Amino acid sequence: MREIRRAMRAAARPNPDLNQIEADHWDRLNIIISLMHREAASQSALRIAEAAAPVKFITEITRTVIMDAVMGDFARRYGSELITNVVARTTINDIKSIVARGILDGLGEPEIAELIWAAAPTKSASRAQTIARTEVHSASTWATQEAAIATGVDFNREWVASMGERTRFSHSENANGLIVGMNEPFRFVGMRGSEVELMYPGEYNGAYPEETINCRCVVSYIPA
Repeated sequence: MREIRRAMRAAARPNPDLNQIEADHWDRLNIIISLMHREAASQSALRIAEAAAPVKFITEITRTVIMDAVMGDFARRYGSELITNVVARTTINDIKSIVARGILDGLGEPEIAELIWAAAPTKSASRAQTIARTEVHSASTWATQEAAIATGVDFNREWVASMGERTRFSHSENANGLIVGMNEPFRFVGMRGSEVELMYPGEYNGAYPEETINCRCVVSYIPA
């Protein structure tokens, strides 16, 4: 939240260089999001490894090996650059949108700068919450899946919807309770009426953003 607000307020200064603001914003965001991904993923992977211990008698050393393998694979297959690009570009687009509206309204540079400055707290707070919830959840569910595979235990997986007031209808009615094998995707009718395939809730999948952003559903791992 502070980083998004910082970038927006930098653009409210006289003669801002948006290219430089975006570059600096990207660098700082990438550090923040990388740390967030790693912490969320490592905690979730450790939980599933520990939960499997009574079944497979996993030792502390084995759990460490699993964690190292999962996090190494996470770093190779999914860095933080993609989401950083999206977040940084959205911040700059928000700034440009405010500037464009100000010009249409006949405002001068000082008045437009005031609009950007005033919008920064609200914009940063709402976007930060969405980003944090989505990215922590995605990293957690991904790491849990990979750690469950690494344990060697034969699991079935059940989609468990959060069932809150904001739970998507497609998740509460069409996905909740579905049971699939370890390497099978969950298939259900999505919000657009077409069949959706996701390996786990919150999976990074550009084809179904409306099924993943702000998702709170989880997977229950059931020894087969």
